[in-house]
Amino acid sequence: MVVGIPKSISRILKPLKYNPKVIKLYYIYLKLYCRTKSFLKINLTHQASVNPYRLYNIDPSTINHEMKEVRSVERYFFSSPIKDGDWDLNDTEPIENNELYEEIRFYVKNDIWPEDTGLSEKRRSRLSKLVNDIRENGYKKQKNLNSGENAVRNVERIDYFLNEFNEVTINIGRNGQKILETGHHRFFISRALGLNQLPCRISIRHKEWQIKRNKYSKDKNKINGEYKNHPDIYNLCNLNSAQINFLEVNPKFQRLRNNL
Repeated sequence: MVVGIPKSISRILKPLKYNPKVIKLYYIYLKLYCRTKSFLKINLTHQASVNPYRLYNIDPSTINHEMKEVRSVERYFFSSPIKDGDWDLNDTEPIENNELYEEIRFYVKNDIWPEDTGLSEKRRSRLSKLVNDIRENGYKKQKNLNSGENAVRNVERIDYFLNEFNEVTINIGRNGQKILETGHHRFFISRALGLNQLPCRISIRHKEWQIKRNKYSKDKNKINGEYKNHPDIYNLCNLNSAQINFLEVNPKFQRLRNNL
């Protein structure tokens, strides 16, 4: 989990990966790396900018599909790329078909797990604790938790320390459909509890969706009723078109962008 760091350096840092000072420095570096990568690869050539660690308040009930385990597009845990293809149509499945979601929804409603659950006792205990904490205290952003607090899996992971990068992530399909990518436990619980807001980070955007964002960024008066309140539309930033034209034909910029 050492994105953006050469392998030779990451091997040196590996024994220190849970050192608080090292983690803090890596977090600062990771934000700078991801923001720079998005700036050079996307923001300088698109009217609608991308912030890879920005959080959006999403209504969980508007996220109805999740990405399949086997799919044609890889996971991007930190960057926020634009990807073409049919991944948003063929590599997703309904949330309602997820067995874990149904079991969590059953527990939220009845305060008891289904008799035929396949969850281990330890996992049920951790999930119950998380359900009750969110129910009683509301949903907290990762930066407001102690590292690893409320984690369902009892493992050390560096992303527990990375705040925005450990929030629930979603992908955006060609028509603006929101698709769950990571953070299933927290998302399922929030949806089952009927929360109306959940902080999410956007991972992948479909190329056709980015074209729509670019169009609306140029003229916000063109935003129709369907997309007017879409979280990825109503706070768009503009980039000067002269900058875009210059950078597109600048060979030094092209080489720098291709090397990221």
